[in-house]
Amino acid sequence: MRLEQLEYVLEVARAGSINKATKNLYISQPQLSTSIKQLEQELNIKIFTRDSKGVILTPAGEELVRLSKEVNKNLGKMKNICHKYDSYVKPVSLNIASMPSYVVVDLFQQLVMDDEGAKNNLSLIETPDCIKIIDSVEKNMSELGIIFISSIDEKDIASKLHSKNLHFTEIYQEPLHIYIGRNNPLWGKDSVSINDCSNQLIAINTSAKKEYRTIIEHCNLDANKIVVFNDIRSLMHFVSKSQGLSFGMRIANISNNYVTSNLLTFIPISGINVSMKVGWIKPSGTTLSSVAQSFVEILEEFFKKQLSPSKSPLEHHDIQNKNSQ
Repeated sequence: MRLEQLEYVLEVARAGSINKATKNLYISQPQLSTSIKQLEQELNIKIFTRDSKGVILTPAGEELVRLSKEVNKNLGKMKNICHKYDSYVKPVSLNIASMPSYVVVDLFQQLVMDDEGAKNNLSLIETPDCIKIIDSVEKNMSELGIIFISSIDEKDIASKLHSKNLHFTEIYQEPLHIYIGRNNPLWGKDSVSINDCSNQLIAINTSAKKEYRTIIEHCNLDANKIVVFNDIRSLMHFVSKSQGLSFGMRIANISNNYVTSNLLTFIPISGINVSMKVGWIKPSGTTLSSVAQSFVEILEEFFKKQLSPSKSPLEHHDIQNKNSQ
């Protein structure tokens, strides 16, 4: 039995489908099916049964999933067990690489506050370049990577993750959005079409120039009306003051000062089959340190709340208020 096999079982159970799980794990269907079959043979149990909607856990499978979750938690705790008994032990370091996101910064702040009094060294490094984050995790410079992937680039990113033996866990998905300032004539709309975005000034970030241009080309927008910034916050300031627009994820910016001050708004683009995913990456077959696992739990709890239909995202997002109490 390998930890990787338990990861596969957990992902299939979460996705409810072998096909969806292979996409999230960035492995082939035969590879996933063979791994699960080998585990079933080793344990002499049936883990999943199939129906018209996908796969269903058997009673034995439900027990295995419960135990696998405990294994993941306990392995993380075992890595840091020395802290409980040795007050002079070297502090644990957690390096997180993330694409720019106000929400990720807020959630990292929550981790820092929860970790107050501990010896852990915590760092969050932001870069708009998804490939740099992948390389950072592959080279063990970062234990975790937080990435945003467009459906346009998903196959290329999947190939890179697979080649570097990295595991991706999706935690949220939304349509592609534009963001604009109050001077833009699209302000106040609930949704926009690609035609609405035509003939507009488009602001992009230097580090993510390839990703922006891929979206622009995919949507057949005028690529001649582009201004480039080397800093994402300067870009947002420009958009808030101009009639220009840019692309991004609403969920990553709901605590953005420009958004909360009503100087920027995010609007979904309708009529195109382009979506954005949020997820975290780590080397396949490895277990997270307890502090990294704590951050993942903070992330997943927050994004799970955003899926609730009963509340708006800003009602869910109360991190800053909690921290100030």
